[in-house]
Amino acid sequence: MVIFVLLTIVWMLIIGDAGFLEILIGIGISIIVARSIELPVGFLEFCRSIPRFFIAMAKAYVESFQLLLNPGLHEEYRVVSKRFDSSWESVMEVFEVTVTPRKILVDMEEDGYLEHVLEEVKKDGS
Repeated sequence: MVIFVLLTIVWMLIIGDAGFLEILIGIGISIIVARSIELPVGFLEFCRSIPRFFIAMAKAYVESFQLLLNPGLHEEYRVVSKRFDSSWESVMEVFEVTVTPRKILVDMEEDGYLEHVLEEVKKDGS
């Protein structure tokens, strides 16, 4: 049930339109995905991730405006080593990386992940 609610909220934020058909499609997709995913998520763990979700969404909007105002970015790959205590924590980390417009998750392993990042070009004085 928790996954279903989270997926429906994400769908509504991504679509940005609250028409009847969009809500119906979002609920249908959320039911299908929630039934196919088996994550043992506790209620307390879900509640702790709600502020993290909203912070990631705000960060995504800020980075979108930065990309519009400063288009001179170069591409970079970097490996982020991070140990996840639970499967839910890894899901939230992947969500944070994926929702931000400057980052794309390329590969994920047990001890971390590889991300494609757009960074500002550093100007050298030489």
